[in-house]
Amino acid sequence: MHALRSISPSLRTFAAALLVALACIRPAAAATDYTDLWWNPAEDGWGANFIQADDFIFVTFFIYGPDKQPVWYVASMVQTGSGRYSGALYRVTGSWFGGAWLPTDVTDTIVGEAQFVAENVVRGVFTYRVGTTQVVKTIERQALTSISLEGDY
Repeated sequence: MHALRSISPSLRTFAAALLVALACIRPAAAATDYTDLWWNPAEDGWGANFIQADDFIFVTFFIYGPDKQPVWYVASMVQTGSGRYSGALYRVTGSWFGGAWLPTDVTDTIVGEAQFVAENVVRGVFTYRVGTTQVVKTIERQALTSISLEGDY
């Protein structure tokens, strides 16, 4: 208490006003985080993994090629508007999982582009183009367990 008395009245008034002002400031609304597994329930075997960091989403997704063999793609999408992300799409390959990892087996070839437009926190439209083939999918979060999406993250 003695330390407070040694502070000048004007400095105490300023400090009190500063504390009140800081208490009244509301933090900006947190951006929606789309990090999750996404899928189209009508297409078992197709899905996308979204990992978000601020205004950037890295997507990995697995589909089947014209030969009905699995193919992996990744996209690096940046935010272009509220709930809108787009960026380059790459086809990626690597070493066989049962053998030695060989860096020379790794390829990451730009094959098109990808875009995600959120309709809300649990549903959106994912569009991607590989060469001249464009695909548009309505996707939703894949609920593995019940997760509350309320609050700030």
